[in-house]
Amino acid sequence: MDKKVVESSNLRWDPYIFFKNDQCNTFFKKHFLENGNNRKILFILGLGFDPRMNFGIKELNNEVNPLEIEVILLKFRQEKNKHSKKYKALTDSNLAEIKSLKNVNITEIQLKDIGKKREIEAAKFFTKQLISGYTDIFLDISSLPRSIYFSTTGKILSLIDNIKGGSNINFFIATTENAEIDSMITEVGINNDLEYQHGFGGQIEVVSKSIPKIWFPLTGEGKTNQFRSANQFIEPAEICPLLPFPSKDLRRSDNIYIENHDLFFNELQIESQNIMYVPEQNPFEAYKKIIKAADNYNKTLSELGGCKAIISSFSSKLLSIGAILAAYEYKNKKKKLSIGILNVNSMDYKIEYENELNNTVKKSELFVNWLTGIPYQN
Repeated sequence: MDKKVVESSNLRWDPYIFFKNDQCNTFFKKHFLENGNNRKILFILGLGFDPRMNFGIKELNNEVNPLEIEVILLKFRQEKNKHSKKYKALTDSNLAEIKSLKNVNITEIQLKDIGKKREIEAAKFFTKQLISGYTDIFLDISSLPRSIYFSTTGKILSLIDNIKGGSNINFFIATTENAEIDSMITEVGINNDLEYQHGFGGQIEVVSKSIPKIWFPLTGEGKTNQFRSANQFIEPAEICPLLPFPSKDLRRSDNIYIENHDLFFNELQIESQNIMYVPEQNPFEAYKKIIKAADNYNKTLSELGGCKAIISSFSSKLLSIGAILAAYEYKNKKKKLSIGILNVNSMDYKIEYENELNNTVKKSELFVNWLTGIPYQN
């Protein structure tokens, strides 16, 4: 378990708690079985071809038997994605696998819309009445599109915060990380019809042009086109890229730096001192660094009316959790500074070395981030 304690902090998730790998299994057993079997578990995930889809639910199910798990399985329209259709066999295999699990009750929810409407549809599905019946809620983002899990996370956090006694609900975000699989699943094309994330507009759309925009892109490999597209849409006054360091591959941040050198310094003229580093496997540290930097910019620019901060996630799903938490905290503290989220979605995905996926998934790492409930009660 990673637990960071800072006595003087006024941030919501500092101290914070998250688990990784075997720590997750130890926690599941202790929390759900040793502390009594009166837990009511809701597990939310998306149906897709990614072999990591069921990794988290299988680990949880193995540890908490004979407790039952209620599952909400979100399904998406894929009619414009020719490669996604091609991998229907992988999706069907994932569906068959989760249906084979014992003590798991599945409710399949078909999202009919696409694009921004799909974000709204997914968020609207989760209501006060739905979540108040559970003691523990997991949102597994391993096979969910960013646009869906950003809006869904914000909605569930908001519901919990506004339910009487909602502080008793334990809410977790789970994700399964595997750099090898990430390298096998490549994005095909980008969607240039950009809009700020549903629920995290940060009032950016109505901000005066005289208010400077500060952009914090979480940066990974192979995202040059996404970076350019977002930059053209935002037109930021300052850009502060966040690179993953430390990381499992000690040269990863150097490689990203080299890949984007011309873009950063020649094309966009980013100041070298603007580049920040966040631990590859700790979204809470990314969250804290974004808030601290945004606060500093807002204070420095106070005589100009402050600034507007924007986050984009071109990195791992794990680090993108930090972006969600930073934007949510500002939105709900009603500070003068608000943080918006802009992501550039891909049009489709393509798998290389498809036959190797099942063997590679065994090397995956599970992360569980604890956001509300027992550790945060006053």
